[in-house]
Amino acid sequence: MSNIRILFVDDDQDLREANAALLKNAGFDVIEADSAAQALEVMGQGYDLAVVDLVMEKADSGFSLAFQLKKQAPDKPIVIISDVNDIPGLNFSVNTPAEKAWIKADAFIEKPFRFEQLKARIDQLT
Repeated sequence: MSNIRILFVDDDQDLREANAALLKNAGFDVIEADSAAQALEVMGQGYDLAVVDLVMEKADSGFSLAFQLKKQAPDKPIVIISDVNDIPGLNFSVNTPAEKAWIKADAFIEKPFRFEQLKARIDQLT
């Protein structure tokens, strides 16, 4: 069993709860939040890695949350999850050092994703 604690932030309740259950079954401890505001409230419980939806209560909620999390804990990895690439004309990634520098994320997973993709990325970053 892992003693890694994941902060999972997504306003999509079904996606959040399903992935939190799978992460728990895989041996992770999971703290759930349904908004950036709630994530900031519960992050004091401690976490080792954050999974953050890009678009929640506002279009930039995930960006702002990732920035705040990295500011407070620069060593803790952040995985951004989003379907933002479904928006015509918008191409989003965290593949270059410049993108990583301003986005404040260590990885990006496009929705919809398989749990195995998420787990593999978490394993790489922890």
